[in-house]
Amino acid sequence: APEAFRSMRREMLRGDYNKARQQDEKYMGVRNNYGTNLPAGHLLLKQGIASYEDYSHTLWLERAVSETVFSSGGIRYRRVAFLSNPQDIGVIRLEADCAAAISLSIGLDSGANPGAVFVEGDSVTLSARAVEERHSDGKTGVSYGVRVKVIAEGGSVVPEGQALRVLGADRVTLLLAMRTSFCSFKEDLECRRELEQAAQIPYDTLLKEHEKDFSSRPADGSRLVSGCGPTGRKS
Repeated sequence: APEAFRSMRREMLRGDYNKARQQDEKYMGVRNNYGTNLPAGHLLLKQGIASYEDYSHTLWLERAVSETVFSSGGIRYRRVAFLSNPQDIGVIRLEADCAAAISLSIGLDSGANPGAVFVEGDSVTLSARAVEERHSDGKTGVSYGVRVKVIAEGGSVVPEGQALRVLGADRVTLLLAMRTSFCSFKEDLECRRELEQAAQIPYDTLLKEHEKDFSSRPADGSRLVSGCGPTGRKS
């Protein structure tokens, strides 16, 4: 996209607006779906932990990784999250320093958007539509799909209504994909394909791939502050 933008700018400076518009069309999407810029909804993670201590949350700017740690009942829990550019998915990893200590439910909702959630095997899927009346006509918008694949190491994964419940796992990896109908009408198939591909890659490899990709980006605005460690911690 950055190179396409520079190319369009060059053509406009030359006065060739038709050529610039031809390149622009590749990124404009379907014209009847403009008018919305809305939250997609929520990823719902419920561990059922009543009390905790030694809580900290850190955003590692050099790695583009978020890390949360806390203790409860004598067990130390850790949650790591990042957005993988190479795989085009979100990744959340839940760990504990005690075997079979991770139990939680995983669900989705569409927020204020009309949508439906259903469970299929080891995945939770949201199918929804982003429409609103404040800046649009209440009809113009995009359809979108969100899919979360649950990979549990140890324990079991069982359906629980419109959610999945993990029971007694050692570690859990969540892979999340989202697609809209802005340029395509196959959002669910695209999410499914991306998650199945990423599920073949071990978590440690996904993390290393992400960190390598992020560190290789030039310091031209596409990368965060250089030479900076984690942000301040909340405890």
